[in-house]
Amino acid sequence: RCAFGTLRDELIRDRIVVGLKDIKLSERLQLHANLTLENAMTMARQSETLTSNSNTGLKKTRKTLMGPGKHVLDVRGVFSTSISRNDKKIEEDIKNLFTPLLGRHAIEKLSLIARLDNITECQWLEKFPELFTGLGELKEEYCIKLQPNATPYSVNVARRIPVPLMEKVKEELSRMEKLDIIKKVVGPSDWCSGMVPVLKPDNTVRICVDLTKLNSAVRREKFILPSVDHTLGQLGRAKIFTKIDANSGFWQIRLAEESQPLTTFITPFGRYSFKRLPFGISSAPELFQMRMCQILEGLDGVTCHMDDILIYGSSSEEHDIRLDAALKKLQSAGLTLNRKKCEFAKTEVKFLGHKLSSGGLQPDPDKLAAVQNMREPTNVSE
Repeated sequence: RCAFGTLRDELIRDRIVVGLKDIKLSERLQLHANLTLENAMTMARQSETLTSNSNTGLKKTRKTLMGPGKHVLDVRGVFSTSISRNDKKIEEDIKNLFTPLLGRHAIEKLSLIARLDNITECQWLEKFPELFTGLGELKEEYCIKLQPNATPYSVNVARRIPVPLMEKVKEELSRMEKLDIIKKVVGPSDWCSGMVPVLKPDNTVRICVDLTKLNSAVRREKFILPSVDHTLGQLGRAKIFTKIDANSGFWQIRLAEESQPLTTFITPFGRYSFKRLPFGISSAPELFQMRMCQILEGLDGVTCHMDDILIYGSSSEEHDIRLDAALKKLQSAGLTLNRKKCEFAKTEVKFLGHKLSSGGLQPDPDKLAAVQNMREPTNVSE
């Protein structure tokens, strides 16, 4: 029987702390107000394990090691050890090991890193630089055709614009003119529409032309847009996706010279007409869809809904082959892409209001947010 009773653990604890070879640890433990025997034993074992592991038995070596800037490193020595990870085990010479670091050779053998065999986003940008530069122009012009009984409509006075937006509107008109999207109109015009500016999140403005009267007289292309269900039904085995976006899609189709006066619009700074297909004209969506289908015709794993194009494959290799073929056709056609809206080789993308992945289709959470966050009705009228 122990004669010290409840003091037994404290006396053993003190004996362990005082007898430690690690002086710094001993001093640190002596300053610990609530140190228990169990904590003291745990920290003592950790200290012994560390000391044991650091005693590696370094052997001298003539190997010269270089640091950044070809700075010669002080080599402490070399020792051989066995390294294992999961079911892989290798023998390596560890050099200059004052801090336990693995070399590239050992890291690759243990599969701690993997080589990337598929083409990266930067490589696509380097391979097709013209696709991501400026505003493109498709080869065939578009001529707006009117109904035989169409009656011209012209607005003579510009709509009022808030004073704080005046300078922004002037800058946007100037930008569009420099991009060869619009031109100034001098002389009388049979057709003229109104214009309103819309402030965008980036504090710039979008020029919106009211083409309602012109649309009532336009003969449309009658090209059927693909249904969302039909498009998504083709993606059964897809695992890798790339989503690309045409840069200001409609503006990449040039208007025929005789059609440009039809798009004339009036502003506080004068009249302008479009040289490219304007947003808001009724025939624009189906015309652009038809042109895109003609460009991408015959390609496997490629689908488009106007300016949104999706390339998909069941593997990285299949996806890369299909993407390469699609980008070649788009570049040959003169189209350019919006780099900021493109997503390359993703395992999950959002497309047509859905989230696509190898696991299938799910509703886009952003599209459901309004319904999910709707306030619960509190009365019959709500």
